[in-house]
Amino acid sequence: MHLCRNFYARIAVKALALFAVFNVVLVFVDPMPLLARLSVYNWLVPGRQRLPFAEHPDREYSVTVSSLDVLFASHEIHGRPKTSGEYRIFVLGDSATWGWKLRPEETVVGAMNAHGLVTPQGRIARVYNLAYPMGSATRDLLLLDYAMRYQPDMVVWLVSFDTLSDGARANHPLVRDNAPRMHSLIARYRLRMNRDAVWEPARRERTLFGRRKPIADALRLQLYGLMWAATGIDHDYFSPYPPVQHDLKDGNLYYDMAPKILRDEDIAFDIVAAMHEVVGGRPLLIVNEPILIAQGKNSDVRYNDVYPRWLFDQYRALMTRKATQEGWHYLDVWDLIPPDRFTDTEFHINAAGNRTLARQIVAWMVKHKFIAADNSLMSNDITTALSTYIATHILKQPKRVIRPDEKLISSGLIDSFHLVDLGLFIEDKFGVRIDDSELNADTFDTLDQLAALIASRQ
Repeated sequence: MHLCRNFYARIAVKALALFAVFNVVLVFVDPMPLLARLSVYNWLVPGRQRLPFAEHPDREYSVTVSSLDVLFASHEIHGRPKTSGEYRIFVLGDSATWGWKLRPEETVVGAMNAHGLVTPQGRIARVYNLAYPMGSATRDLLLLDYAMRYQPDMVVWLVSFDTLSDGARANHPLVRDNAPRMHSLIARYRLRMNRDAVWEPARRERTLFGRRKPIADALRLQLYGLMWAATGIDHDYFSPYPPVQHDLKDGNLYYDMAPKILRDEDIAFDIVAAMHEVVGGRPLLIVNEPILIAQGKNSDVRYNDVYPRWLFDQYRALMTRKATQEGWHYLDVWDLIPPDRFTDTEFHINAAGNRTLARQIVAWMVKHKFIAADNSLMSNDITTALSTYIATHILKQPKRVIRPDEKLISSGLIDSFHLVDLGLFIEDKFGVRIDDSELNADTFDTLDQLAALIASRQ
């Protein structure tokens, strides 16, 4: 009996010792990169079309996580190696860009992809949604700095005064929860931020006990991935919401800010400059996003419940002057969307509003020759001929209607053998040769994209 007690005591002591060692290791080593490498996304289930965020995980099949490694490992960009024929466009912004109360295809990114964009050189443009709820220029710098490993060719950044307000630099949870990365960015780009504004977690918070919630959330995100893949639900699209108010509150304060003369120091222009440094020589288009222009009570003093007119008018003037002075690409579409297309806030717009916004952004890209003009690129003749051939000769379903944005390859609709037949048909019908190495979802995956590719080579 005495030997038995000693045996169990030794086991208990060893277990406690291992637990203590494990906790010491966690103080100095972040486990999140390892958890990201164990992600189920992009192999067991498809990568998500936007970064995960959830207020009600059980209804949205998603979890809000703070680790950039875990966030990006769940995104489709992480599982899609870049090819020479792809032109990558990353879109950053707040919840309006992310797509609040909208499905991924209803966002501005989904609307841009529906155009079947192609560059003047014939590269297929793919637009990726890297937006995240709550406006924050600091957060967007953090995300863009991480995302550069995925090799963007162009970045579109939707902003508003809320995004660029100097007083909101350290307010975003992602900024606070990624203090070491943020401290590095502050030093590297000489940001007007005190390191103490973003504090690093205490040692006890880096133990297993302190990290228990982030680790649990990262694991839950993997489990929710299975339900998301089965249902296609990544957000609560269904719950009703109160419509945005057109009768506005009294007064002309911006939160607690009284009317004053805005100066450059009131806008995070140092972060805008840092964003340009991060992208290097790649084009960065800054878009002053649409806001609600209310038409009810007190609308002569305020544009909406967030922005008094004195503030927003000065902000726009400062942005225009600074963009011209610095040679930034800048598109101001603040008043583009009519009031009836706003949903639950002064920034959130419906699918129709996003289509209008996407057309404006694409038109700017065409004007500046980043994207080819929409003359013959989306020819109905090409799309119709492709649809008829695929339905009749590949699917053997002559009456089958193939939508222009329907996934052809990644969905398994067309297998590798029939892709070769499709390539031969294209060469015979349109006089355009598509190499075997290009017959994959990285080059094209919809009728629109394939039609754009063919038209660009005719």
